[in-house]
Amino acid sequence: FEYLKKNAKINKCEKHVEPYNMDGRAFIHKLGSEKTKFDHAIMNLPAIAVEFLDAFRGWDVEYCRPTVHVHCFVKNAEDDEVVEFAKERCENALGCKLSVEEDGFETHLVRDVAPKKPMLCVSFKLPHELAKLEKVDLSNYKFGIRKGAENDEPDVKRRKLI
Repeated sequence: FEYLKKNAKINKCEKHVEPYNMDGRAFIHKLGSEKTKFDHAIMNLPAIAVEFLDAFRGWDVEYCRPTVHVHCFVKNAEDDEVVEFAKERCENALGCKLSVEEDGFETHLVRDVAPKKPMLCVSFKLPHELAKLEKVDLSNYKFGIRKGAENDEPDVKRRKLI
């Protein structure tokens, strides 16, 4: 964060860069509550980025409908299943379905990080259904992790998606 500010100053663009250093969910809520318009959101921590998509629940898509680019790993999936599992994971976090036609859902392979563990970038416009969903209560989270999540029982019938 400090280096971002220093870099902006060195490059004489500090008037055009407004850095923040806060929890991802809180930042998304801040943008929504301040009615900040933006075109793209890049969520590039592939191990956990998808989990932060729930922060867009309740988003006013009529005011601002950005394209979200979320990076994620898909582990232990066959080649023909990778895209569907990534889509399903994003839909679960958002709380609604994604459509190729309406939301421009698409994916591209970033790279293979290990055998059977590709990193994807999933891109889509925020779905209109998000506006109908209840916002995530930030008091249930600490440092981006839902309180009590460490005690969740994994569903052994589902593939592990990281």
